[in-house]
Amino acid sequence: SSQLLLDMVQQKQEGEGEGEAGDYKTTTRMEQKKKTFIINCISGGGSALFCTPRDPLSLTEIASTNAALLAAGMPITEMNIIRKKLELGKGGGLVGLSYPSTCVTLVLSDVIGDPLDLISSGPSVYDGSSWDEAWDIVVRYGLEEVLPPRVVDILRSGKDGKLLDEGDGDASDAGGENDLPSKSHPMFTIECEHSTTGSKLSETALVGNNASAVNAAARESKRLGYNTVVLGTTIEGEAMHVANMYVSMAQQVQLQRTDRNNPASSLFPLVQLPAALIAGGETTVTLTDDHGIGGRNQEIGLAAALKMKACNLRDVVLSSVGTDGTDGPTDAAGSVVDGSTIDRVELE
Repeated sequence: SSQLLLDMVQQKQEGEGEGEAGDYKTTTRMEQKKKTFIINCISGGGSALFCTPRDPLSLTEIASTNAALLAAGMPITEMNIIRKKLELGKGGGLVGLSYPSTCVTLVLSDVIGDPLDLISSGPSVYDGSSWDEAWDIVVRYGLEEVLPPRVVDILRSGKDGKLLDEGDGDASDAGGENDLPSKSHPMFTIECEHSTTGSKLSETALVGNNASAVNAAARESKRLGYNTVVLGTTIEGEAMHVANMYVSMAQQVQLQRTDRNNPASSLFPLVQLPAALIAGGETTVTLTDDHGIGGRNQEIGLAAALKMKACNLRDVVLSSVGTDGTDGPTDAAGSVVDGSTIDRVELE
């Protein structure tokens, strides 16, 4: 018989107060055999949900680090480079713990370009980033005095070569307690005995991404009778700036009806009315000291509503939603606004 035991044990951290947020550390203990077959389903949000801090870090320090990275407004790709240096399940750590079983990982991507090593911080893909890259991100965003001191110490020590690099230990046992598997680990090099195509013990496949959602939305809008344009699936930037760009495009399209003598709209129209402009990507929000509660999609909606009111733009609706169904620390998936949204809010 074969068995897999994944035991997530909550252990009280010494020296931390009763009831404090993050005062429990999740540790992982796995027992597996060669004939065990594991299916991992990975999606956006996995970086936060699957968290095993590197010694001597606590969950409180990891939570503070994540909050600081989010507030800095950095893209998710850079956030995950740092996360992988601070935790053991990321950067291939999950499948490293699974050796010598066979693993298939199915990934639903929420990262632009679908880099498998960065989606949920790559629990099934070895870490190809360096300590120098992680430290460069810290310095570039001025986080030396913002991140928890022990986090800064680990990142600086890694950059200075004072820590054992991930995967430097014996590949047969995944290295030391704080090591992540390198590309030479057996999970990534040994062929599965049942494979007829040369598959390794660990294989990762992309099953869905941003482009899939955008294409589905475009097909539905076309079915509903709209002339549809896909603006792209790799849109990045500050949510407020992206919102202003979308509204400007909608305003240009609407000139076909409101200003027929405008040569830009009559001779070189982006799309004929009725139109649907569809796009996808990963925007960011740089938080200020007086920030409210919400997410990037609600930020896009608010900025777009303000812009449409300023332009007196009517008969245009903008919807910005997260494909995972949540937007920031709220119960909303995003926002739906038009040119009268601000007026209605001000009347309430």
